[in-house]
Amino acid sequence: MRKGALKIEHFIKVDGKVSVGDKAVVYMSTDVYKHLMEAEEGNKPLGKDLHPMTTVPCGLAIDAATEACSYEKTGIATLRAMSFELENPILPEDDLCAEAIVVLIGKRHVEVAVEVIQKDRVLLKGRVILVRVSNNRAQELSAFVG
Repeated sequence: MRKGALKIEHFIKVDGKVSVGDKAVVYMSTDVYKHLMEAEEGNKPLGKDLHPMTTVPCGLAIDAATEACSYEKTGIATLRAMSFELENPILPEDDLCAEAIVVLIGKRHVEVAVEVIQKDRVLLKGRVILVRVSNNRAQELSAFVG
């Protein structure tokens, strides 16, 4: 099973900062999805209670959003909210592609538009709200805005 992203592309305006228009594209195989859908010895699939058809595209969208926010340098990586529409079911074959674009930066949050595509079909589209957390509180972002 292939683990992690196959490839991540960044389109960032200012290194170490987050700006409106920053973008990331994350490519991933469906190996984890297929694994979660497997059943052992007649039992229910391993990921039945995780709802892999939803959580895999949602998780990939969130990951792309954190990449668009340069989370390793800014710390903007904690999910505060998410809204999404599922457009098509995930297929067990063909890689997934998640695109994320920063559309709004608030005092303590970043809003990112996300879309997950598989084989020219939109699986998920929505918005992800991320914050930078310290001591269990969302932090002001002024020092991280480019």
